Amino acid sequence: MRPTLPKLAALAVGALLAVAAMGSPVIARAARATTPAVRGRERPARAQLLSQRPIAPVVAAAKLALAGAPIPVALNPSTPAGVGAAVASDCLPAFGPGTTYQLCSLGAVHARHTVVLLGDSHASMWTPAFVQAAVHLDFRLVPLAKPGCALWALHENRPGWPCLTWWRGVLRELAKLRPSATVVSFMTGNYTVAQAGLAERLVQRVMRAVPHPVLFADPPSDDWYVDNVPTPSQCMSSPEANLGRCALHVTAAIRASLQSIQAMVNRDGYPAIPTMQWFCDGDICPTVIGGTVTSEDGNHVTPQYARVLGPRLTNRLRPVLHALWRAEAEPSSAVG
Repeated sequence: MRPTLPKLAALAVGALLAVAAMGSPVIARAARATTPAVRGRERPARAQLLSQRPIAPVVAAAKLALAGAPIPVALNPSTPAGVGAAVASDCLPAFGPGTTYQLCSLGAVHARHTVVLLGDSHASMWTPAFVQAAVHLDFRLVPLAKPGCALWALHENRPGWPCLTWWRGVLRELAKLRPSATVVSFMTGNYTVAQAGLAERLVQRVMRAVPHPVLFADPPSDDWYVDNVPTPSQCMSSPEANLGRCALHVTAAIRASLQSIQAMVNRDGYPAIPTMQWFCDGDICPTVIGGTVTSEDGNHVTPQYARVLGPRLTNRLRPVLHALWRAEAEPSSAVG
């Protein structure tokens, strides 16, 4: 079993519109940030993907959603529909048949270390946050992402979707780039409870194929938006709108997939970065947090909220990268 093509196509519409709207590259200037000294030589603690304490803005937003509070007048972006794009279109293959793209260097473009952000649209949507992390932690960020090439379709070419061709090209680029870390981020929230083991195996297959893999957990996505209301902006503008009605939720399927992926991460010893604490408190995931709209379409993070989360991602990524960089300097002390 696997997610159906119509549903996956619906999930990818937000990413397609965002990429098409972009007119110029989001390429940060080269920057050299001063990185704090690394204390000790311990490996980062193994991250728990489902048991992180929610951050304070999420707790506050969830309380408002549970109370059915009205949609705030002031929003970032000013209209929920105007979310913009996360990354320049020429940095990504075209939606559908595209396999070619410009190899873009973002963040600290002349840094010694290279970090690849690899995946589908659920990787590219995080580019604004990773650019911030790249500047502050001093690494060159290279996005290798193709919206629409989901995990289950990655190893086959279908009519109009040459995902296997793209994937083989990615592996060649990784061999040339020799990154210090390959951050793997694909959509996993669309697998059913019965497909949780499949999601785990597909993620594992990618992690085993790339150098120095780091799992970046998929944030919650909600089929309610796909099946009922196309976008949060349409929900928020409806007559009966409130923060509770327009919220996302942690479903049993999302929990099952993350639990299965967590077991794989623990067995194989991969570094992992959780994300649930940035979106959800319990089972409720507000679509407005601290005045910022979090979701484009129930499945993709807005560029605005990705930027808000940049400092938090930086703090999570710092110990993971420092451990990998120490291992790179001392090959005998391999990490993950």
